Amino acid sequence: MKKTYSGDLIYSPSDLVRYIGSPFASWMDRYYLENPDAVSPDEESEDERLVAETGVSVNRKCTHCDNRKVTHPLMVSQPPFLSDSL
Repeated sequence: MKKTYSGDLIYSPSDLVRYIGSPFASWMDRYYLENPDAVSPDEESEDERLVAETGVSVNRKCTHCDNRKVTHPLMVSQPPFLSDSL
């Protein structure tokens, strides 16, 4: 979630995921964005840091694997979109 110079809020997909998991957490993120001096986020715990680092390392491995082409017995190729061939 970001605030533009004009005051509009721009939401990201992770903001939607956070809202689905906890509307209160989403509300607190917005409140902190609009009132940074009123509250402060909790410090990240060691467990949270480990989970985040593990996710980042898995994503790095995936992006370096043959341009994300992973084979699986149930995976099928999707034909290109019409606009891709124009």
